[in-house]
Amino acid sequence: MMFDEDMRKDNNWNQNQNQSALEERFWRERIQNNMFNPFVMGERDGAYLREMYPKEAKMIRDMIESELDMVDYRGSFIYDEYPDKYLFFRLVKKVTDRYFSEAGAGGTADTVPQDKQWVQEITQVVLANEIYRRRNRRKYW
Repeated sequence: MMFDEDMRKDNNWNQNQNQSALEERFWRERIQNNMFNPFVMGERDGAYLREMYPKEAKMIRDMIESELDMVDYRGSFIYDEYPDKYLFFRLVKKVTDRYFSEAGAGGTADTVPQDKQWVQEITQVVLANEIYRRRNRRKYW
């Protein structure tokens, strides 16, 4: 009889040890993978959603990223409390002109949008979003 009780106690103890080891592994993996860091989770979600952009918006996004890489430094206007509208719209014009030169050179009349206003507006939206993302990233790093 005594032997059975000791076996049950040992078995419960082993189960508790295994359970706590599994729980520890579960939490350690999530912490190591930054699954609880809201910034990392937001970046992951944003990257996934940016992949759903239409073809033209992706092309504009890539151009914006390359342009912003050149002006992404400490003291840049994109990190000002109120970014300069003139520099913002100059960057929009630069990207829009680049878009039409590249799209016109590599595309047909069907693939190149004729409405320049539409391209400028989508460029403004994507540029503002990318600046916001970079400002947030700088804040956390």
